[in-house]
Amino acid sequence: MLTYAAEYFVIFVLLLVTSYIVPAGLFHCLFSTLRGPATEAMRIQRRRPSPQDIRREIRQSVSALLLFSAYCLIVYHAARKGATAVYFDFAAHPWWWAAAGFAAMVVLHDVYFYTTHRLMHLPPLFKAVHAGHHRSLTPTPWSILSFQPLETISQPFSPERPTLGPV
Repeated sequence: MLTYAAEYFVIFVLLLVTSYIVPAGLFHCLFSTLRGPATEAMRIQRRRPSPQDIRREIRQSVSALLLFSAYCLIVYHAARKGATAVYFDFAAHPWWWAAAGFAAMVVLHDVYFYTTHRLMHLPPLFKAVHAGHHRSLTPTPWSILSFQPLETISQPFSPERPTLGPV
């Protein structure tokens, strides 16, 4: 059995590759490296991000992934111990149960995300929690997970972030 540190490292690498490097790298390649007249015509902003912007976005995204990995490790162990509603024996329930659970998770999570995101825009919270995300004036594929630590803590599984599935 792996130690918690080894499990954490495996989770971090899996999240880093599957939810950050692959999707961000693919879109970076399509819209930055291989850009052509068609992709240029789709641009909303003419401003190009600076190399410093991209480095900041990558740094913040890796920081967020370190926190997400901790959440995933906790949920993984809780699920293995039967302390969650997550189940792995799909034959034990009718097919519609998983579909209904997934739909409920999406709706409830969307309400949660919307509410907390609106709260983060209140002046007392904005600077401490959310302003770093808005520093990406010209968003790049590398800004997909570019969040400040307090924002990451408040929203561990949002539509913009990696998830473990129906949790």
